[in-house]
Amino acid sequence: MFEYIRGKLESKAGGYLVIDNNGIGFKIYTSLSTLEKAGQPGTDITVYTHLYFREEIMDIYGFITQEELRMFRLLLSVSGI
Repeated sequence: MFEYIRGKLESKAGGYLVIDNNGIGFKIYTSLSTLEKAGQPGTDITVYTHLYFREEIMDIYGFITQEELRMFRLLLSVSGI
């Protein structure tokens, strides 16, 4: 649904980023690698995203590189993960 989200990095916390895009704060779960590369709050950032939707769960996962997103999607395709 969302290929990427671009905006201003509002905050970083254990396991997720908050990105402000035109007044909407997106909570995006991510990897430690992306957290380290994301920069400091207040900087512009683009993350490539995957919308995870199951029953009562709707989460956005995002990564700095498309390669990391592809690996995440590959892991999701493995049975039992």
